[in-house]
Amino acid sequence: MTQHPTGWPLTAGLALLAVLALSTYGSAADSGSTGKSPGAETIVKKSGIKGGLVVVIGCDDPALLANLRGAGPYLIHGLDDDPGKVAAAREYLRQENLYGPVTVSRLREEQLPYVDSLVNMIVVTDDTEVLAEEMTRVLSPRGEGRIQA
Repeated sequence: MTQHPTGWPLTAGLALLAVLALSTYGSAADSGSTGKSPGAETIVKKSGIKGGLVVVIGCDDPALLANLRGAGPYLIHGLDDDPGKVAAAREYLRQENLYGPVTVSRLREEQLPYVDSLVNMIVVTDDTEVLAEEMTRVLSPRGEGRIQA
């Protein structure tokens, strides 16, 4: 069995991501939500994460990035492979005066740009080529992955 650098069996991490993929996360009527996504407060409450680095893969809804920042003491990093979505999200965050604690970058590869076990929560909002194994690599030992359709 392949071991995660923290000692967790890799298959256990992948199983966790599979279970999370089957979960549902509230409705757009939740507090802090925009029209497209579940409320940031719902995502945060279900995760139990109290702070740290939150990565959002997919920047279709830049308000989600802003709302996650407002839901607690988090640094938010949005990633998207579409340069147009990255530019639009950056502009939105500048207008909301949030660029800094919330940043957006272009995802250029299947590998996430983080060291092992750095990320407290990953929220996947769109189809991505990032593998579950890669997400497990960057999640901290008590980190969480959230997949929303």
